[in-house]
Order: sequence, then structure tokens, then C-alpha cells
Amino acid sequence: MHLFVSFMLRAASIFVKDRVVHAHIGIGCKIAVVMFIYFLATNYYWILVEGLYLHSLIFVAFFSDTKYLWGFTLIG
Repeated sequence: MHLFVSFMLRAASIFVKDRVVHAHIGIGCKIAVVMFIYFLATNYYWILVEGLYLHSLIFVAFFSDTKYLWGFTLIG
């Protein structure tokens, strides 16, 4: 859920940044760019967190005693 919210906030910040930059507003331009970079960084952070979560799920399934991963591989 957080990943999709970060995608939406990043997209909204792109629209706000473009509108403010093309309107040539002084301090608002700097704030808009900083907010854009912040939302971009949070988006990459949540992608990293999702990747680590999926890695841990595969790692647990692969090295557990029940060996669920082999069954999933055969079904796939």
C-alpha cells in the first residue's frame, strides 16, 4: 500500500513541480523541487523495502524444512 501511495505522490509532485517551474515562482520553485526529490526518494525507498520483503519470503521458503519453493517451482 505504501509503495502505491508513494507512486501517486511522486506523480502528483511531478505535475506540481512542472506547473510551478513554468510559472517562474521564486521560493515556490525551490520548495516544489525539494518536494519532488523527497517523493522520488521515498518511492525508491519503498521499492527497496518491497524487494527486501520478497527476498526474505523466498529465502525463508527456500531454506525452511518444508521446502515449499520446490513445489512452487514445479507448479510454475
